[in-house]
Amino acid sequence: MHQTHNIAWDSLSSSLVYIHENPKITPHKTDLFPRDLPSQRASLSHFARTVASTIRLFSDTERVKHPAKYKASAEGPIFSNAVIERYFDLPWSPITEKTQLIENWCFSRRTSWAQHPRLPLRRLHSVVWGYGLNHVRAWALQAYIFFNVLLSKPELHADGRYKSMSGYTWVISMLAGSGLDYDAHAYPHREFLLGTKYKSLNPLVDAIDPLQVCNLGKLKNYLKMCFRLLYQYDVLARECGLSVDWETEIVCTVRDIWKVKVENEQDGQGHWVTRFA
Repeated sequence: MHQTHNIAWDSLSSSLVYIHENPKITPHKTDLFPRDLPSQRASLSHFARTVASTIRLFSDTERVKHPAKYKASAEGPIFSNAVIERYFDLPWSPITEKTQLIENWCFSRRTSWAQHPRLPLRRLHSVVWGYGLNHVRAWALQAYIFFNVLLSKPELHADGRYKSMSGYTWVISMLAGSGLDYDAHAYPHREFLLGTKYKSLNPLVDAIDPLQVCNLGKLKNYLKMCFRLLYQYDVLARECGLSVDWETEIVCTVRDIWKVKVENEQDGQGHWVTRFA
């Protein structure tokens, strides 16, 4: 598991139990299910806080590596040639002679590209279905939590039982599938699961076996990459003046994968948040 010295993975893992064809669910399904112990809320809340604080810790560390202020250019290219060459193999490119120029991103004086007053990065955080930088966070967080929990349950690895879980099928389909208008946020996950960025998942989920012994090294590197996406996303969001409620994002991710009970409540500042019930 990743960041075990900072993140209380056991608090989440010990709250979930593998049940084959759970008779309490109709139709019966195989998955990890909440134990619903009296201590569950406290344990899961502790887990969420440790993930949130670790992301913020690395975000703070990452931010000090860069200048506090940048001098905003009024014109010229947005991306360096090195960046463009790195992604030259995209099947289609949003970078054209027109979109490469800062002056052509001036939608209004209030939009911004992080600190730049003339680029609309804040507006691009959450747009509509299939668009938005928030998809980078959502996909990476889902993968990061799910695969770390699988690593914490080695009894499911040897005989491949984990692949029979409905949660596994759902997560793999989300990470490697296609269903959004633009899905560049899925590229790093497809590259790990399918070996290619651009082709989406075919129906053969069983063919994917990330927990094979020969793949464990790749899986660990993949989890590091997912975590890096999370704290770099936090840096970018804060530069745009956005405050990410990481606990809510973590709680909702665990809820979506394993149907853990949650509730909405108001925090001390009157903001609505989602927490474990």
